[in-house]
Amino acid sequence: MTGASFPIDECERSKSNNVLHAIFASITYDFAQDLRGETQ
Repeated sequence: MTGASFPIDECERSKSNNVLHAIFASITYDFAQDLRGETQ
């Protein structure tokens, strides 16, 4: 049973990691845009 659910767990884990990475990247990008706007 654990062998059958393991791939699903891995898929869910990578999916949540991708979501967190996308959120972090967008926050970092917005922050960089704000810094660039202030220096100009």
